[in-house]
Amino acid sequence: MRTLSRARRTPQLLALALAASPVFALGGFAAPASAATPPLPVPVPSVELPVGLEPMPPYVAANSCDPVAKPGVVRFAALLQNTYAGTGSSGIVRDCASEASTSEHTQGRAFDWRVSTSNPVQVAQVNALTAWLLAPDKLGNKAANARRLGVMYMIWNKQIFGVYDVAAGWRPYACSGVTACHQDHVHFSMTWAGARGVTSFWTGRVAADDYGPCVAQGQMFAVPTSTPNRVPCPAAGPLPITSPVIAALRLSPATVLAQGSTGPGVVAFQRALGGTAADGQFGSATRGMVLLYERRRYLPVTGTVTSAVRADMISFVSGGMAQIGPVPTPVPPPPVVLPPVVVGKPGPVSPLAPYFKVVLSQGSRGTAVVALQRVLHVGADGDFGPLTRAALVRFQSAHHLPATGATSTATWSALAAVLASTSHVTAPAPVVIHSSGLLQQGASGAAVVALQRALHITADGAFGPVTRAAVIAFQRAHRLTADGVVGPATRAALNL
Repeated sequence: MRTLSRARRTPQLLALALAASPVFALGGFAAPASAATPPLPVPVPSVELPVGLEPMPPYVAANSCDPVAKPGVVRFAALLQNTYAGTGSSGIVRDCASEASTSEHTQGRAFDWRVSTSNPVQVAQVNALTAWLLAPDKLGNKAANARRLGVMYMIWNKQIFGVYDVAAGWRPYACSGVTACHQDHVHFSMTWAGARGVTSFWTGRVAADDYGPCVAQGQMFAVPTSTPNRVPCPAAGPLPITSPVIAALRLSPATVLAQGSTGPGVVAFQRALGGTAADGQFGSATRGMVLLYERRRYLPVTGTVTSAVRADMISFVSGGMAQIGPVPTPVPPPPVVLPPVVVGKPGPVSPLAPYFKVVLSQGSRGTAVVALQRVLHVGADGDFGPLTRAALVRFQSAHHLPATGATSTATWSALAAVLASTSHVTAPAPVVIHSSGLLQQGASGAAVVALQRALHITADGAFGPVTRAAVIAFQRAHRLTADGVVGPATRAALNL
C-alpha cells in the first residue's frame, strides 16, 4: 500500500483529532469511522498574523440600544458560512424592545450561526470550529483564534463558553426549548474590538481592549458611540434625590405618556432612560426604549409611561432612595434633655463606644457610618453622603454643638446619650458592609442595602422576594448561575 505523504496525512489526522475531541460530545454523535473522511475545514485569515495576540477579553455586557450590524460581525458571519457548506445565518441584529434580557444582538455585535444538533454533519462542523477557536497557539496562548477574532462567549446545545473565563470551560446553560437552548444555532457574542473588525485576524495588528459606551449616572442605557473606549466604564451610580431629573419625574404622577406625547415630561423620562436624544418627542425610538425598560424591570409591557413605570423609574435612578410622592420637608429632631455627659468617657455599655474617637465626614464609608446613620434615622447604607451630613448638622444644631457636619467626641457623646435615653431606638449591631459570606433571602442590614442600591431597587435593607427576583434577573443578564444567592461571582459583577 502506498504511504501517504506528510502533507496529505496531516489534514486527515487533524480531522480525526477534531472529531474525537471532547467538544464533539456536545452534539452527542459518534465520530465517523471511515478513513476516507475528508478533512474538516477551519477558517483561514487573509493577512499574516502577528506573533502577539489580543489579551483575554473582559466581559462587557450590552448596555445600549444600537441595532446596527457591526462590520466585524458581518465579516465573521460570512467567514463561517463560507468555510462550512450547508450552514446559514439566524441573524445578527435583534429589535431592542423584543429582547427581555441583556443581549449583544441589540448592539449588532452577536451572530447566530444556523446549525442543528440533529444534523451529524453540522455537529462535526461546530466541533471543528470550536476546537480551532479554543486551541492554543504555538506559544501556548489559550483560545488563541477566539481572541484574534474577538469572540467574547459562545452558546451551543445547553452549554456556554466564556472566553473571558477559559478556566471554567463549557458550563451548563439553563434553558427550555430548542431555540432557547441553542440547539438550532450557535450564538457568538463579540468584544467591541471584534465587532468593529479591528482585531489581528482581520488587520494583522493586535487590538487593545475596547469597553464600548458607558452608562451615565442615574440612567439605564448608554448612548451609542463609534469611538473606541480604552477605559473600563465606572459604576454609574444613582442620582441624588435632589436631582432635577427626579423632580421632573415626580411632576404630574398620574399623567400617562405614550407615543405622540411631547413636552418636559417626555424630556425627563428620556433623560432618565438614557440611550436616546432627550428631544421631548415620544416617537417610535422612545417607545422602543420604554418597552425595553419595562421588559428588563419585569413591568407590564405596554410601551407607555404609566404611574407604575414612573414610580419604578424614580426608584431606579435614585438607587431606591426616592419615591413618586413629593419630597418631604426635613423636620429636625426635637431637642432631647441630656443627662450630664463626660466628654470622651462614654458608658462602657454604649454600642457607640468603638467609634468615640472616629472622625466621620462626607465621603466616609463603613461600619461607623452605619451606626451614625441608624441613630440619625437616615438610610443606613454605610456611605456618608449629603443626606447624612445634613442630618448630622441638624442634630448638632439642635444639641448646641458646633454644626460642622463631621463627628467629634462631643457629637458621639451626644449621640450615645440620645441612644441611651430614647426607648424606641434600637442599638445598632456591628455590620460588615461587604462580607465574604453569601447574601440570600432572609438576610438584612447594610450589606443588603448596598446590594439593593447596586440593583437599583428600593433599598430597605431586607432581602425579600423582590430583591431575590432582581438578583436572579441580574445573574441571568450577566450569564451567572441564576440562583438568587449573592456569592463572590455576583458580588464581583455588581462591583460590591
